[in-house]
Amino acid sequence: MDRLDSLQILDDIQIADSIKCNINELHSHTHNIHSQFTILTQNIVSVYKNLPDLEITLTQLKIEADIIILTECRLHSHKPLPYLPNYDSYYTRNQLNQNDGVVAYLKNTCQAKVSELNLCEATGVLIVISDFSIFGIYRSPSQTNASKFIDSLDAQLAAITHHSVLILGDINIDLIASPNEHSYERSNRLNYLNMLHSHGLMPGHTLPTRGNSCLDHVILKLERNKNKALVTVLNTTISDHNLVVLHLQHTIDRGARHKIKTMVDFENTNKTLINMDVSHLTTYKDPNTYANALISMIKTAILANSKQKRIPCSKRVLKPWITAGALRCIGLRNRLQLKD
Repeated sequence: MDRLDSLQILDDIQIADSIKCNINELHSHTHNIHSQFTILTQNIVSVYKNLPDLEITLTQLKIEADIIILTECRLHSHKPLPYLPNYDSYYTRNQLNQNDGVVAYLKNTCQAKVSELNLCEATGVLIVISDFSIFGIYRSPSQTNASKFIDSLDAQLAAITHHSVLILGDINIDLIASPNEHSYERSNRLNYLNMLHSHGLMPGHTLPTRGNSCLDHVILKLERNKNKALVTVLNTTISDHNLVVLHLQHTIDRGARHKIKTMVDFENTNKTLINMDVSHLTTYKDPNTYANALISMIKTAILANSKQKRIPCSKRVLKPWITAGALRCIGLRNRLQLKD
């Protein structure tokens, strides 16, 4: 058995169920997935222009996304990110060209650590939540040879210690073989898949996401006895790419939030706001756009001056009515009982 046959066998292994459908058909495929954690990825071709279309699409879904990864966002340093209610936003700062940029919206109930990836010829974010490492990546199609990107992603994956790893985004490497493809396209695909397989990662789907090509990937490494995955590719008109949704069952611990408390340095937050350049706000004529931009600036200042503090079990609040004072009284009562 040669190397290519081995790769084909690996590609045929099914790590997730996958289906392509319309939005109104989605619920019939996902209603039996309980306690699901949902991640969306969409090549949005300008987050400033097309986010309203995405919001309309989200209202049509019978599910609520926990993480939204947007690629080809065409980010501008002087423009604040559009505000998405009930979500915290993160974005890449090192753009390679005018179309570049990755934005991640995380549900504000998620406790996660987000950092920017150091990739060659691509941009992305790394989201660490519970025992998952989640990569959100955009790679421009302008580079026909993907070797440098593959090597840099290989190095990033080698540094990951979590057992569960997800890669989502527009990678612009076609996972569907075509008889008319260029030799570099075939080489990119085989080298990319070979590298992923070396880390125990496999494609969650090989369905077309733009025309007849599978460019928007969901790559998975999961503990099969703990996780069940479904990938749905939805026919949408947000851009020329389809919306891709990953549904995970019984994976992310949403109860972790009560173990951590976010501490905000309001004095430094106030200083950050005073030093911010707000001149661009005068260019907005629409009051809603103005308000969203202002809210985004305030949230950015708060996040920059916030830190997380782990709460020990002895001081952890299990019920909303248990205040810090009540905890002290309970502790005193227990100590008095021990003396008796």
